[in-house]
Amino acid sequence: MGRDWGWILRSLSSVFPDLEGVVFGILRDVKLIIGSLYLLQKSDI
Repeated sequence: MGRDWGWILRSLSSVFPDLEGVVFGILRDVKLIIGSLYLLQKSDI
């Protein structure tokens, strides 16, 4: 199972070389948004 996912990711990354960067950028943005929402929620209390 894991080997299949690795092959899929490798074939995707060969088609979209910047896919990894895009995914990590999205994850970073999501973490920033969640973090800021969490801080806003804490400051309201």
